[in-house]
Amino acid sequence: MIQIVLLILILLLPVTTEAAYRIHLQDGSVISGVGFYKKDGSDVALYFKEGLMLVPEKDIIKIEETESVGLYVVPQEEQATQKIVTPAQESAADDITKLEALRSEAEALNEEIQQVNLEESRLVIKINEINTKPTWNQYQVLAIEQEVRPYSEELRAVQQKKIELMEKKGSLESEIKELTQR
Repeated sequence: MIQIVLLILILLLPVTTEAAYRIHLQDGSVISGVGFYKKDGSDVALYFKEGLMLVPEKDIIKIEETESVGLYVVPQEEQATQKIVTPAQESAADDITKLEALRSEAEALNEEIQQVNLEESRLVIKINEINTKPTWNQYQVLAIEQEVRPYSEELRAVQQKKIELMEKKGSLESEIKELTQR
């Protein structure tokens, strides 16, 4: 019984093998951890445990097989479904994702600016209503000023927020413009 349990535990332990290849590049760097490689046009696809990477064939000096060869073979169904993505394609995809995020942020910012504009209009109308009350003496003028003061302070805060939002919008628009010009 103990032997069966031990056998099951041993079978459950992960099996690890070292990478089968080291790739020496012309710039002097060495890529290790490559389990399998395949020539793909003018590029060489390097397969790792975590994924793959394309390297131009002209940048490779030599491919060295390591001592412990635990050759990694990509299953046929995995080969058919794997998409080989070049660094330029990854960068373009990242740019598109970033551009979409910036545009949605700009859209949300525009909605927030619209709300701030409505709040600003409401406060200006309220202040104008209070200021159009008839006054006959200095006490009434002071009472009106005291009534207007909280609205004026709130209006200043709203206008400051509007300035900050407009600056942020300008920054987002410049980032969007920069990404679209790439």
